[in-house]
Amino acid sequence: KALNPLSVVGQIQGGTPQGLGIAVMEEIIVDPKTAKVRNPSFTDYLIPTILDTPTIPVDVLELADDHAPYGLRGIGEAPTLSSTP
Repeated sequence: KALNPLSVVGQIQGGTPQGLGIAVMEEIIVDPKTAKVRNPSFTDYLIPTILDTPTIPVDVLELADDHAPYGLRGIGEAPTLSSTP
């Protein structure tokens, strides 16, 4: 059982755009001559916003881990892993 099902859904709905941003939008641009970062602010460094994010339907599958206390599993940043190259 999820201890907090809404938190699990939030992690998935938040981590997916984060991972997509890492994969297709985010880039640190460094000037090769001066070694200065050319996009140091959120004006220049692009990250996904709510306008870039589609509706993300989530079904939480509550499968117990036989080797963990109380059968618990973690959610953490797992949604970012499936969307990055």
